[in-house]
Amino acid sequence: QSQETPISAVITATATMTDVLIGIDVGTQGTKAIAYLPAASSSASSSSSSSSSSSSSSSIDDNQKHQHGQILARAFATYSLLPNNNNIAGRAEQDPHDWIVAVRSVLRTLIADLGLVSPSSSSSSSSSSSSSSNNSASSSKYVLSGIGISGQQHGMVLLDSDYRPLRPAKLWCDVEACQESEWIRNTSTTGAAPGKKCRWDHVLPGFTSPKVLWTIRNEPEIWNRVRWCCLPHDYINLVLRGVHDDEDDEHCLNTIVPTTDRGDASGSGVFDPTANRYCTDLANAIDPSGRYAKSLPTILDPLDICGNLSFQWMKDIGLISEDSCSPSHDNATSSSSSSS
Repeated sequence: QSQETPISAVITATATMTDVLIGIDVGTQGTKAIAYLPAASSSASSSSSSSSSSSSSSSIDDNQKHQHGQILARAFATYSLLPNNNNIAGRAEQDPHDWIVAVRSVLRTLIADLGLVSPSSSSSSSSSSSSSSNNSASSSKYVLSGIGISGQQHGMVLLDSDYRPLRPAKLWCDVEACQESEWIRNTSTTGAAPGKKCRWDHVLPGFTSPKVLWTIRNEPEIWNRVRWCCLPHDYINLVLRGVHDDEDDEHCLNTIVPTTDRGDASGSGVFDPTANRYCTDLANAIDPSGRYAKSLPTILDPLDICGNLSFQWMKDIGLISEDSCSPSHDNATSSSSSSS
């Protein structure tokens, strides 16, 4: 099994006494993150630290304090909407690169503040604990065992076949697509479940599908280059998995596909929750070429892990040292194969 740090829409990790999880929310005004000691770890930690206390009640109080886990550190990085220089009504866009810069910043802060190391660094240091007294992994108290990503819903991130954004992201609060949402609301299609008719009168201008139709109508030259249509946190998951890493581009293009969760899929405006899958009839009604239907991310179950933090990202944020050996490609993806 790979010992890389998994990324998941909802993190599932087996907590040990030193395991720490990081949760990241890629929001509209900034990206915030917390480092979190799960309940099992914090309870074990508080029990051992209070075992020599003369009062048993203090131990109980400590356990109650940590029964839901413990936040160890926080970090925040801000960014802004892109200027609407032409005062276009309803427009609200951001540069996806700003999210990447912010995510890198908060991860570096938490890892530096807590001295976090990767599971592979921890296991290697324990097997050779006498080899170096100044090894940061051997002196670290915490191991980063998982990262969970959430983000602003409904945003549209259009990517080409190299996972590069083709235009600024249209956010949940972008309501340029009023006419397009009205068209979708007046559309009746066969649902994802056989024999079921679906009405889409809940789809508002802020949903993703009206933005797609808006792009098809107003920026066809961009739409014709689209390979993937993602939401903001789906895109960040792709980046953390290494799709922009120089050394792994060819590998990533062949093995990594975008993923999402049911909540964000429902915000797309083409998801049928009763059947738990996309309604391809609606996607094809919006885009008869079939490009939209083929661009939708794979929907993961709530406890699925979508992939592993790439080796280049692990180095970049200080999780492993620059002189660490690079993992082989199959190791880097082995633990995510069932979900991505």
